[in-house]
Formats: sequence, C-alpha cells, structure tokens
Amino acid sequence: MTAVKGHSAVRAMKKPIKLSQGTVWENLELFPTPPWATRALFDIALPRADAELPTFAWDPCAGLGHMASPLSEYATVHASDVHIYELAQLPAEHDPREPEFRGAPLTTTSFGIDRVDFFDDEAVWPCRGGGWIIGNPPFVPAARMLAKALALDGVEGVALLLRLQWLTTEERWGEIYSKMPPSVVAPFVERVPMCLGGYDPDGSTATDYAWFIWSEPKRCKLLVRADPSFPLQHIPPCRARLTKREDRALALRCVPGFVPPSVLRKQSPRQEALALA
Repeated sequence: MTAVKGHSAVRAMKKPIKLSQGTVWENLELFPTPPWATRALFDIALPRADAELPTFAWDPCAGLGHMASPLSEYATVHASDVHIYELAQLPAEHDPREPEFRGAPLTTTSFGIDRVDFFDDEAVWPCRGGGWIIGNPPFVPAARMLAKALALDGVEGVALLLRLQWLTTEERWGEIYSKMPPSVVAPFVERVPMCLGGYDPDGSTATDYAWFIWSEPKRCKLLVRADPSFPLQHIPPCRARLTKREDRALALRCVPGFVPPSVLRKQSPRQEALALA
C-alpha cells in the first residue's frame, strides 16, 4: 500500500498495535496487500475483462512491496513510493543485502523500491514501451492518481485495488464515473484482510474490496457520456488457491513493532497489553 498522507483506502481493521515510532506509518496509513489479491487480478479479473495481460507494470504506491512481489510473477515491475520505510529485522535468509551491509537498518530500498512522489511533475512513465499502472492507492487521492495515470504517455491500462465503497458518492460520479468509467469493476466475493504495518496471512476483515480496471485508457475521454455504465464481474473465492507457501516470507516484511492481529487474538489480555505497550 502506498505512503501518501490522508490514506484511508484500506482501513480494514482497527489499528491492531501501537507501532514503535508509529507516527510515520499511522500518518501514511501503510496497509500491505495480501499477495493472493494481486494474483487474482492477473488470473481472474483481467482475463474476464478480455484485457491483454501487461508485460510491464508500475506500482507507484508500493509500500513494503507486498503487491510488487507477486506482480513480478507476471510482468516486469517498477516499484516506487513517496516514502522509504525502515523494516523490522529479517532472518538472514530473507535479507537481500550482502552480509557486510546487514549492520545498517534495513529499508524498502533493499527490495528495489524507489522513492518517487507520483504526483510530482517529474514523475513520468518509467519505461520506453507501454504497460499498466497497478496499485493499492490511498482512498481519497485515488481519483487524482487515476487521472494522472490515464494521462501518462505509455499507459495501456490502470488497475486499482480499492474499497467497494469507492463506487459511490456524487463527487466520484462527477469526477470519474460520468466521464471516464472503468472497463470493469471486479469485487472480491471473499474479504481481503489488510492491517496497519504488515501482512497477516491469517487475518480477517469485514471490509469489501474490488479491482477497478481501465483496460483502454485512450478511449477515456474527459467528457460526460450518454451511457457511462460498466460491468461488474465478481472474483469468486480464490484465497486458498492463489496463496503460496512463499507468501509467509512476505509476512516477515513489516515495520518495527508489528504484531499480526491474528496473533494478538490468541494472546491472553496480559500478553496483548505487553505487545501494545
């Protein structure tokens, strides 16, 4: 998930923990994407939308890299974020740095994530050929991100993972759906659990999410359309099928102080109080 101030896109749970130096992550509202939800885009949503699968993707709100990593299974990926995060210490086998550099704090730079503010005028399409912009953006600035993404030269498609609630409000109707409606919206039948500061493979949530897909951005005219309707195509249950054993390694990639909510639920009240301290 991205690091943009005002991020409320994925407040799927109450804040599970008090993070060490949590001001940064709380203000930027860092909620990593479960890897299986990214795979569902390529394995289910895009094929059902008759969209050509991209061979290059830019995730401009990469956070800790939980979306960029499974994206790399399908396409060449450029990952960036407005903030470079310090990470909790990883076991040696999961630390990408050479041993002589492991004394310094580990950051998301070590996982190939560049520091780029997508809204900066100098943030341009990072490759010579075409490709897609794919990300889990902040809820409120998502419309602004979409408008810039559709306007960038080289962009052949845009896919944003957002709360299903993004379908509504008069403001979004006026800014988006009446002018540049998506090619398809693909809501998950299952819930996509996200939590502040890390990925919890055993997490749960009561929030609904969907992939919002623009597969032909060149046809998106900023004019009121006579028929701005678009199809909804559900993503059937797929969490078990699209979760891989190696995703547990991504669960280790978190900010310092992160405790998975599923772990907290199993602790005694005293243990939970110590974890929150």
